[in-house]
Amino acid sequence: MNGAGRGALPPAWVLFGAGSALVASAGAGALPEIVGRLVAPVALVLLFRIDPIRAIGAAALGAAVLLLASRDLLIVWRTALPIGIGGLLLASGFSRSERPGRAVLLAAVPFVAVAVASYYLPGAEEARAIEAEYAAKSTIALYRGLEEGMGDAATLEKAVREIADLTVKLRPGFEAVLLVAVTAAAYALSAAALGRFGIEARALAPFGTWRAPFALVWLFAAGLAGVLAGRTPARVVGANLLVFASLVYLTIGLSVLARQLRRRRMPVVLLVLFSIAALFVAFPLFPVLILCTGLFDTWFDFRKLERAPGEPGAP
Repeated sequence: MNGAGRGALPPAWVLFGAGSALVASAGAGALPEIVGRLVAPVALVLLFRIDPIRAIGAAALGAAVLLLASRDLLIVWRTALPIGIGGLLLASGFSRSERPGRAVLLAAVPFVAVAVASYYLPGAEEARAIEAEYAAKSTIALYRGLEEGMGDAATLEKAVREIADLTVKLRPGFEAVLLVAVTAAAYALSAAALGRFGIEARALAPFGTWRAPFALVWLFAAGLAGVLAGRTPARVVGANLLVFASLVYLTIGLSVLARQLRRRRMPVVLLVLFSIAALFVAFPLFPVLILCTGLFDTWFDFRKLERAPGEPGAP
């Protein structure tokens, strides 16, 4: 039984059923689906600790039921498949006492891979064009409703269409960060659930000690190179890599800021208010400074955190 006990089995199955139902109930990006992406992996982690074969069977069963219910292979590809594989990878990370950060990144790989691959599936380009057109028309209609101070309508429409097209093209980068964040939340919930059944599990590090892996530097550099390249496909790929790496470094920069301010005994509420005020007062300078802080923390280690053996900068 691997230490989880028989009492964990019924709630694990209930959790998995609830998570799968939530995933099946909504389209991509809807709140129920995100909740399902949180709940189903937690159930797989519990089932894996009871019996790995049952966990694998549950993941396969969830995909089969979703396929029969929806009769849409694309939904299974986008949701059930990465949730099943990601949940099993997360469970494997717990069983091997993997470092939390590494476990989260490995478990997020199927989600991110499917999200990015879906961008290049047959028909995806046409779907993106339709989505960009819809977003542009909605925004233009909103501005036309305001009418006053709108300025030149043709110039406005052109600018809005360009922004809508860019937003759709950069979706994989933003979605990848969101999926990693959801996986990290699933890890935290799984650790809490295992603790509920008396199983020790490594918790995520406090926010003030988060650190980006050194490999992200190369991803950031590859994104810059792609953006500077002359060809459009390379620019789109590079821009998405840059968005992903930049958002991670922005998070690390906020972690550095939180650590420094907490050392000065600043309450969490004041810390949040300070960050929000700085964002509004010094936009876009504040986000850029925070991003650079997160990037250069890779080399300068502003918080003087202990490094694991084998990490760059470790003794």
